[in-house]
Amino acid sequence: MNKNKLLSRWFGRCLIVTLGLSFMNDSIAAHKNKRKTHLSTQALLLKVKERDAVIKDLLARVEALENNRSGVAVTQQESLPYDHQSSPPQSQPAKDNTQPDKTDSPPQNKTAETEAPGQFTVDEQASQRALERTLAKSGVLLLPTWYLDSDLNFTFTHREDQNFIQSKDNQGHDISLASGKSRQNLFDPSIAFRLGLPFDSQLEFTLPYRFIDQSNIMPSLAGDIKANGSGLGDVQVGLAKTLLKEEQWWPDLIARVSWNTDSGDATDGDVGLGGGLHRVTGSLTALKRQDPLAFSFNARYTKAFTKKDYFPGGNGSYNPGDTLAFSIGAQLAASADTSLLIALDQSFSSNIERGSQTIAGSNQNIGVLLIGASSIVSRNLFVNLTVGMGLTDDAPDYTAGITLSNRTNLKPYLDWN
Repeated sequence: MNKNKLLSRWFGRCLIVTLGLSFMNDSIAAHKNKRKTHLSTQALLLKVKERDAVIKDLLARVEALENNRSGVAVTQQESLPYDHQSSPPQSQPAKDNTQPDKTDSPPQNKTAETEAPGQFTVDEQASQRALERTLAKSGVLLLPTWYLDSDLNFTFTHREDQNFIQSKDNQGHDISLASGKSRQNLFDPSIAFRLGLPFDSQLEFTLPYRFIDQSNIMPSLAGDIKANGSGLGDVQVGLAKTLLKEEQWWPDLIARVSWNTDSGDATDGDVGLGGGLHRVTGSLTALKRQDPLAFSFNARYTKAFTKKDYFPGGNGSYNPGDTLAFSIGAQLAASADTSLLIALDQSFSSNIERGSQTIAGSNQNIGVLLIGASSIVSRNLFVNLTVGMGLTDDAPDYTAGITLSNRTNLKPYLDWN
């Protein structure tokens, strides 16, 4: 109980820090804009003075040239022979130019000439802003040194499975197993931080929370058996390092190691939350860019460790099984501030071990198709929307998630000079 209270306090503090960073960034940006406006006004006045001096110098030079030309013209007229009886030479009329001078015509807009109706031109540098934020959120691109991303995540998952359900009597004792349907709605908010470190590395931290609303439907009973539970998830700490930089046909290659601590809750009443387990995950991520497209591939392996006395009452040990997973995706910079995502995630998990027994047929094959969109809302605020559709029997029916990400540059606070 003390551990739950301590983690709850940490969750609240992390939430306050995340919101505080967002407001701090807005105030810092406003102060910087005000300072830049003041500096730009002074620079503009200085430029105006310089322009006036240049104009004054040019006027003086033009006046001197005109005086010199008028003196030369008078000297030439006096030296030429002139017949008073003949009429003076007629001045030729000025040539009437009906065509406008090309030098006076305003410059043409090349974008307007090249773009046809229904087409648009994507500014690559502007588009990469949203694309790079999306890649950083997905973990396939590391942050610059001393940049901090703080995320507020919320994910909803719905799943229905046919399985054997343990029925209980009025005193809560297990009496029999019956075939039925289990229906679950999972709500998973979390707070995550990513900090860019020197030597192309990155520190990652995630604190999740879980709420489950479930109902078991058995034909032998007239109604549903409903239950719900909630609790903190396992704190996750990770470290990522860029091994290779993209060059010619070589992609970016990132290695990552993350530790899933056993700090979360395993159960809440009759509802299993899935926390309280030690897991270590190692992964390799490759990124190849062909702007405005970016292709990514990820391979990861998760080692789960056996936890003794996992269930209430100390009913034996538990191991959820190891997991091997792959994912491949493509992300497109659709506009200056928006990017799109499509990805396929496939994972295979081994059989569950409970006590000294291995539960046959408990291995899972989970395939999910992910579709997402990301957009830059303000200078530092970034929004990511993702929808997932289950492709296999073991996969959830569908998922939906939203992330609000705030970016902070810590370099000004770490520069003591």
